[in-house]
Amino acid sequence: MKVMLVTNKSALTEKYGSNRDAVLNLLVELNNHHKKTDPESTLYCIDDRIDMENIAPPVRDNNKAQTKAAVDAIFDKKNPDCVVLVGAGDIVAFQELKDPTDDAKVIQSDLPYACAYPCSDDVRHFLDPKRIVTRIPDVVNDAAEGKLVLENAVQQAMSPGKTAPEYAEEPWAVCTQRREPALKGLLHLVYGANKSYATCPHNGPCWDTVTSYRRKVHAHVLHGGVRSTFLVGESNGDPSVRYEAVHVGMLDAALEDGVILLERACHGAQLFDPQKCGKGKGLPLANVYLKRKAWAVIGSTTSNYSHETSMFFADYLVGYFGKYLLEPGTSIGKAFLKAREQTIRDWGGPWDKFKLKILAGTVVYGDASKVVIEKMDKKEGAMADEKQAASHVVPVEAKDARMPEAVRNQIRVVLKTKGFDPEAVVTASRLAALEEGAEESNRPGEKWQYYIQQRDKWLLITTEDNNVTAVEEIHEG
Repeated sequence: MKVMLVTNKSALTEKYGSNRDAVLNLLVELNNHHKKTDPESTLYCIDDRIDMENIAPPVRDNNKAQTKAAVDAIFDKKNPDCVVLVGAGDIVAFQELKDPTDDAKVIQSDLPYACAYPCSDDVRHFLDPKRIVTRIPDVVNDAAEGKLVLENAVQQAMSPGKTAPEYAEEPWAVCTQRREPALKGLLHLVYGANKSYATCPHNGPCWDTVTSYRRKVHAHVLHGGVRSTFLVGESNGDPSVRYEAVHVGMLDAALEDGVILLERACHGAQLFDPQKCGKGKGLPLANVYLKRKAWAVIGSTTSNYSHETSMFFADYLVGYFGKYLLEPGTSIGKAFLKAREQTIRDWGGPWDKFKLKILAGTVVYGDASKVVIEKMDKKEGAMADEKQAASHVVPVEAKDARMPEAVRNQIRVVLKTKGFDPEAVVTASRLAALEEGAEESNRPGEKWQYYIQQRDKWLLITTEDNNVTAVEEIHEG
């Protein structure tokens, strides 16, 4: 994938001073990583005369119109697969679009960069995004924290992808009591099955950091605020009473690498100066996730709760992103582009002011070229091709009705990755307890084995504590 990193050297100098070169060296390292897959991948400092020679006039003072023109020129003349903007809005300007709802004066947006239309403040000019553009932000007006966020984000962008079973476990999903149906629908869209979740109230905010924060997929359908460092829930009985559900201080030491955040709260992806918090203290939520080595964050820089139809638009935009991102071999940027296209097809017309605002404000942070779940290798791909040509699932023993849904979903993912029919485990699987005298149900602490046969190939899948722990391929003869 040909990746163009875009940043602004003058703005980096103003923010980082003597540490500017250290930051640029990080980006050079990331660019060298991208060059391994495509030698034409390039780092552009769009304010640098040499970098922009024969492309576009250098950007001055982080001007948003000039920045849009520079990115347009890079797409037109260099034909990249994707562009990754590096820095918060004080490094690479957000485009400012008029808020069609009049709730706010402007919406900070990266949507125009994904469209060929020239600089404009009208979101209606940007309803057909065809380019892949994401952003790796640092922290607004905070060099110390900003450098740390960039260091960790770059490190994670260069790390190898993970396997499907690592993302098949239950997510950490939280919603307000009033929005339970929305979260259920979002999770079903992502996983193709029901998943567990919590509400606030009554389950939070005293979350178990071992079992909650350290899961790979996080989903929030909560309330956020302008320059706020926490998210809140509300009850069905009295919507005017709010309950703290998530605070950045809870997350800062608890996350693990590879997390995907599906954020539906208002202002959940807003970047702001930590010294000017509207509510609470600390870094913006998205910065905390990237600092703690998350791989992808999708959310809104503005409010995205309005009437029912517009909320569906936001739910599906975020949900489709999660769905496509968990498909093996799909990059963060490609998942975002597909999610935008699918949501616009399903929910775009007729456009109202609320859907326009949601489309404008939704951004993705992370390296656009990063693949979360690695694609099958050649051997596994050959198995998948053979399955498509002539697959035959041999029934073994249909006892999987006793299987917990979490285990069933993990095994579906393994089967798909291995080129088997992902529904074979539902219709023809044999479940055997390894514990002597164990009953035919999955109790915590027990190990189980599942055998799935397809033609002359078998999979032996072992689970413990309702999680896949081993996968073994067995070939007859």
